[in-house]
Amino acid sequence: MCVGVGNGLTSPSASSAVMFVRKDLSASASGLSGAVIVVIGAIMTSITGAILDVYPNAFALVCIMFSVTFLSFVIAVWISTRPKGWLAQD
Repeated sequence: MCVGVGNGLTSPSASSAVMFVRKDLSASASGLSGAVIVVIGAIMTSITGAILDVYPNAFALVCIMFSVTFLSFVIAVWISTRPKGWLAQD
């Protein structure tokens, strides 16, 4: 339930932010964003499966979830501290 609520809150705003940078390339940005989400999900699923195969307990899963959450937080802070318009081209 928490994952569903989290995806429902973050996915629409992330998709609109991706397509807002360059309006002339919004269709390409949407497709690329979707592909990146699927690829990263597949990679993380494979890594999680490999780790849980070696360490089949809840603590390993919680450590993986905490690591990915911390990495996401670091990326979000890094992006929010960038100057306004650093991606936009004139």
